[in-house]
Amino acid sequence: MKVCLFGIYNPQYARNYVLKSGFLKHGYTVVECRVDPTEHTGLTKYWLLYKEYRKIRKEHFEHIIVCFPGHITVFIARLLFGKKIIFDVFISLYDSNVFDRQTYGPNTLRAWRDWLLDWSSCRLASTLLFDTKEHIHYFSETFGVAQSKCIRVFIGTQDDIFYPRPTPNNKTFTVTFHGSFIPLHGVSYIVEAAQILRDEEILFHMIGEGPETRATQNKIHALNLHKSVLFFGRVSLEELAQHIARSDISLGIFGNTPKAFRVIPNKIYESMAMQKAIITADTPAVRELLSEKTTLLIPSANPTALASAILELKHDEIKRRQIALAARELFQSSLLPEHIVGRLLSSLKEHRLYP
Repeated sequence: MKVCLFGIYNPQYARNYVLKSGFLKHGYTVVECRVDPTEHTGLTKYWLLYKEYRKIRKEHFEHIIVCFPGHITVFIARLLFGKKIIFDVFISLYDSNVFDRQTYGPNTLRAWRDWLLDWSSCRLASTLLFDTKEHIHYFSETFGVAQSKCIRVFIGTQDDIFYPRPTPNNKTFTVTFHGSFIPLHGVSYIVEAAQILRDEEILFHMIGEGPETRATQNKIHALNLHKSVLFFGRVSLEELAQHIARSDISLGIFGNTPKAFRVIPNKIYESMAMQKAIITADTPAVRELLSEKTTLLIPSANPTALASAILELKHDEIKRRQIALAARELFQSSLLPEHIVGRLLSSLKEHRLYP
């Protein structure tokens, strides 16, 4: 049995790592027909992708998956392989750029370009993959995508990097957030919670960088929180795992953008895998996977509720440990790559999404 992973993608990104690892564990031979976009830019990378395809064009594949990001490469895959392809849509370009990051307005040419890419790319494949049912509903309502051709596939994470590690005895109770500092993360609410807790001997670690990094740093400076909120910038996955291991609590997302209600971010899976107590916003997407047993759920965009939740877990070590253990148990029983791909294979067979 062979599966082809096709496109211009990062194989170490959690979404793509999990698919490859899961198929391998189910006995498939995984053939990667890909070009590294960090090494090749412009139209050159598409020509090189075609040259990679020519090396495998005579092979037979049970499944051909256009990996994320693939809104453009799915057009190439359709020309080369026909309609029997699986497109890992994962996110909407239109939603991400226009409404979440607000990079440009909804009535601009670039916005219409993104809408058209979302709409057209979803019509080229027989099967579409999304990370949550909320995303499936959004694509159905916004782009007219038939839900019958959609499969929810949870993201998961690199289980060879993110796993329980010894937790050092911190002198100061540590709360960790890591991410790309985009609006759906609601980082400003974390800073406001840190302001509320400034006298509680709690240390906040903020890891990563992105569009809202500078604004966040300015807010920390204005509130004089530089001693209790520390920035670490972008780090490797191994370094990130070490940071999470040193934390007492991991934070999810707290934004109130529409997209924030449709996603379960990578950081949730990574913290679950590492057996950490998680606090995150109570959203429809999060409820698809988590409950009060496996995380502490609070209202979105509410720094007071976040501060109270952090204090609650700081002072209740038993509850903190119970939540962490339950999260890890759920990850082990349902979110390893073999579990995620196993459900995908069952869905492909059960619903006969393509011949």
